[in-house]
Amino acid sequence: MKGDWKAAKSILEKQPSLIRYAITENEETLLHVAASAERTKAVVEFVKNLVTLMGNADLELQNKNWDTALSLAAQVGNIDTAMVLVKKNPTLTEIPNKSKVMPLYMAILFTQPAMARYLYGISKGISGDFWSHENRGWVLQKCVEADMFGVAINIINDHPELTENKELLTNVLLYLAKKPNAFEERKPGVVFRIIKSCKFVHLILPLLKH
Repeated sequence: MKGDWKAAKSILEKQPSLIRYAITENEETLLHVAASAERTKAVVEFVKNLVTLMGNADLELQNKNWDTALSLAAQVGNIDTAMVLVKKNPTLTEIPNKSKVMPLYMAILFTQPAMARYLYGISKGISGDFWSHENRGWVLQKCVEADMFGVAINIINDHPELTENKELLTNVLLYLAKKPNAFEERKPGVVFRIIKSCKFVHLILPLLKH
């Protein structure tokens, strides 16, 4: 938690297998704990040093909730740590937890916009093998709920087929309707840019007809 690599290194040199042991009641490894610690320069350096001693499979270890270290980093917004993990093992972005959601969803759920933008930016339009129409829809809906409209636009642009899901569109419109501040004339919100987006208009118009 303190980022004391010197102390940790001396222990790991004596017992290297500890690097992949669960050390908390929630079955989290050293990397899990470091990834969710307060973001400081020392902690980031700790993660960098730790990762050099780990294989790709070690980075994929999950806690009781099936969260990887990247998933925990996403929840607390530790972008520097996330970048270290993804550089070592890019497939971490597509490992779901027990709730079947990816780190990107967790970043949005815990309102970490910078992390969400980063993870979406490296996701290749959330088009990997582990993505489906269903979990893309979850991400889109959660983006609107969390006011992350920029990511929402990107999802619609990359996956216009989501606009064919009437239940999803209904939920999206309902969440928008609950955000009157986003439509204030004195300070036009980013929502107007979403509505003016050609593909997002196709998302909303079918609902307005009903």
